[in-house]
Amino acid sequence: MRSPASVDAGLRLCEMRIVANERRRWRLERQSRELHARHAQLASERDLLAQMERVTVLDGNTVDRSALFGWLRRRAMAVHRTQALRVEIGESEEKLRACAAETRAMQARIDMLGRKHDRYSDRKLSILRWQHIARMNRDEADIEERVAWNR
Repeated sequence: MRSPASVDAGLRLCEMRIVANERRRWRLERQSRELHARHAQLASERDLLAQMERVTVLDGNTVDRSALFGWLRRRAMAVHRTQALRVEIGESEEKLRACAAETRAMQARIDMLGRKHDRYSDRKLSILRWQHIARMNRDEADIEERVAWNR
């Protein structure tokens, strides 16, 4: 049977680990919120570029050479930026998935530590109950011994 001191040490260790893991999970959740905000910003920028691309289409209008080259240059820059945004959005989604997986793993670890803490608590209660019963048995034996001596 384990001593109450070792069970208490196990309880304290579990509590410290739970608190540390909850802090890590909170940091991961904050990082996830920041990643979601960045992802939304990139997606809105991509949508804005796509909208600008649709608006600035040449509709068969007659334009001079410099205006045509300017339009082509802006279109090429928009296409290049759209491609770069797609890459950034893909990386952002990958980071979000990794962060979510790490958050789930951290929550699973916190749950496991909580169950371990519960087992330690139950063990401590059973030790205290056993000690109480043993103390009552000793007291009862002492009383019976005193009564036997008095006869």
